[in-house]
Amino acid sequence: MSGPGDCSGSMERRAGHQAHPRSCKTQGAADARPSPQRQVNGEIATGRGMAYAFRSETVVVEMIEVEVNRRTGRVWVKRITCAHDCGLVINPEALTHALEGGLLHAVSRALFEEARFDEAKMLTTDWVSSPTLTHADVPERIDIVQVNGDPNPQRPDLQHYGAGETICKPMLAAVANAIFDATGVRMRRVPFTSARVLASLRA
Repeated sequence: MSGPGDCSGSMERRAGHQAHPRSCKTQGAADARPSPQRQVNGEIATGRGMAYAFRSETVVVEMIEVEVNRRTGRVWVKRITCAHDCGLVINPEALTHALEGGLLHAVSRALFEEARFDEAKMLTTDWVSSPTLTHADVPERIDIVQVNGDPNPQRPDLQHYGAGETICKPMLAAVANAIFDATGVRMRRVPFTSARVLASLRA
């Protein structure tokens, strides 16, 4: 590519698939973070996955590092790096807090939350028995990279876009890619519960 959508290094393989220059820049903000090699330490396998979403002019890229326990199937999202471009940012601190909350909600959906039903009715009927993310499951680290406008961040007339639901869109794919990177197993049904992951590892 050339012009305002220039991408270099590891981003070149993705650049040809991006129609919007802001998409390329936002992916570059996440991809610049150091990436570990796949590791297996006893029962724990470590991997990293990436996913991208574009919705109503908001661009989100998420890089996820997971640890997968090969004996139990438990997946722990250890680290999240999120590059987020929602145009002009008015209150960066409030935006960071909103994005962190959205990321935790998305992790909960990826690993735990599931609406169960049979041929006749919904079986998930209360919040008490419904599985969800707990304090023991939260990531060790969350990094938010705010991409405040592209190509010229000094534009005072830059529009501001939404910063809500878009943060949740890439998470499922990013976690699935990280599990694949760690184990070589593709997970295609959410949530990625311990039982479901363990069954796939043993298949």
